[in-house]
Amino acid sequence: MKLSRFTAAATACAVGLTLLPAIAYANDTIELRYKAKVGEKSIYQSSLTTEVNQSINGKDVDTTFEQSDVTTYTVKKIAEDGTIIFETQIERLKVEGEFAPQVTFKFDSQSDDHDTTSQIGAAITPLYERLSGAILGVEVTPLGKVKKVNGYIQLLQDVLKDNPIAQRFAGGGSEEAAVSNFQDLFVLFKEESVKPGDTWDKPYKVKMPGLGEFAGKRNYTYVGPDKVGEIPTLRITIDTDLSGDLDIDMGATKVSGKFETDSASGTVQFDPASGRILSMDLEQTFSGDLTIEAGGMTIPVNFSQTLKNTRKLVDKIPE
Repeated sequence: MKLSRFTAAATACAVGLTLLPAIAYANDTIELRYKAKVGEKSIYQSSLTTEVNQSINGKDVDTTFEQSDVTTYTVKKIAEDGTIIFETQIERLKVEGEFAPQVTFKFDSQSDDHDTTSQIGAAITPLYERLSGAILGVEVTPLGKVKKVNGYIQLLQDVLKDNPIAQRFAGGGSEEAAVSNFQDLFVLFKEESVKPGDTWDKPYKVKMPGLGEFAGKRNYTYVGPDKVGEIPTLRITIDTDLSGDLDIDMGATKVSGKFETDSASGTVQFDPASGRILSMDLEQTFSGDLTIEAGGMTIPVNFSQTLKNTRKLVDKIPE
């Protein structure tokens, strides 16, 4: 009996000692920062699913759009102020869309058979062909602010010229749009150290040519220490508020109206040792009322849209 009690006490003591660092880690504050080494390469596999439901004159019209890519981020330089200068390259790109009954689109960068004859294919296939293998320079501060995207305008300028449909799929094709798109891939950290339960927010406003103006706020919460497999991580949640004024002019068709966020949630697993995001899962639903002007008619449209975005760090480019 004595031996049993001694063993139990020793075991409890050992467990307690083991937990002490974790308990201290959970209660201590921590400084959230991105880190990098020149020459370091990270490979991210991402997917974006968009589901849109439109009610037009009492009839429901559903649209789905799926995009997946594998992109490498190579650290080319670290500036004196700590800004990380990445060279990004889209290694793989796949797109599938169903825009209306009998209107579909598919693109695969690994295939030589691309749709260039249909109306939608003729408009956006050149965009995705140009993006496939594209190399861009992206400047990101240690706090996660995307300062600049180099080469984006030059890459797409001729493809988007006089092509309003492609402009829509490229988010307007402006430098501001490019920065906004990359910003969605990075958590904007708080300058001060944080402890579990701390929250902070970052407002944003962006104008996308050919689409309209958008404004909102990203709300972050540092939940605390976590794990991905055997890797210690820091878990952060994201709640995004977004509202927009759409102003789309596609020549014969014009779309205008407002929308706002109905619900949004997201989880990020951040590796503090390497200073990189290991995974990001986001979901957001919007709704609003639009007006379509086409063929001399004005058509009211009620719509809802759900975006699901996943991103994870992988060891190698998938086969």
